Amino acid sequence: MRIKAALALAALPVLFALAPAKAATYTFQGNNLGGNTKTGDHSNITATFNNNTNLLTWSSTFTDNGKGPLAEGAWLVLSDGPNPKKHVDEYAIFYLDGLTEQVSIYNYNGENKADSYKKENYLGGTALQVTNNGSDRTFEFSVDVSDINNDVNGLFGDDWEGASFADNIGIWFHGASDLTTKYKNDGSLKRFHAGTSGWYDVSDKGATSVPEPGSVAALGLFAAAAAGKLRKRLS
Repeated sequence: MRIKAALALAALPVLFALAPAKAATYTFQGNNLGGNTKTGDHSNITATFNNNTNLLTWSSTFTDNGKGPLAEGAWLVLSDGPNPKKHVDEYAIFYLDGLTEQVSIYNYNGENKADSYKKENYLGGTALQVTNNGSDRTFEFSVDVSDINNDVNGLFGDDWEGASFADNIGIWFHGASDLTTKYKNDGSLKRFHAGTSGWYDVSDKGATSVPEPGSVAALGLFAAAAAGKLRKRLS
């Protein structure tokens, strides 16, 4: 019986693999990131995504470096690894307007331009927090992307992912200075134009994950229950 029990316990790794996917918050964080710094140095970028709540957060700090006017806004596309450029109708694009402190969300047309808002679909918006601290300017927002990622309106095809990441992240981020914006009555963008832009574009950057306590506990209960069943069958 001891041999059978040992065999049952040895099967636990397989059972863990069969358990439900873990709920976790994934985080990408970087300082002094380089890139094109015409609208300020990319002194900090922090992004998080919770795959259970679908809450996405973004924080980016530009530091004045004297090369040009400091960013007044930006446009942003995130992926689960690849550089988002040239990926048509796969990801959401976020327009950060620091003048009116709001974020407008569209589907990204894959082009190396900021013009997706002109012909693509307006997917909603959220508030943008702008913080000025000495030579630093920080843009931050958080948004539930459940409806966007699930394409609840059926606008896109099977390649659509929306805005999420896990162990890897791809970022297409352009700071915008000398910014002019206009809006339509429904809140969608009528104009988003930058006189100067910088960029931070990367692919397959690693992100860290923190499992939710409930997820870890559920996995433990799943394994314990499965082991108990195996012992009963083998006794």
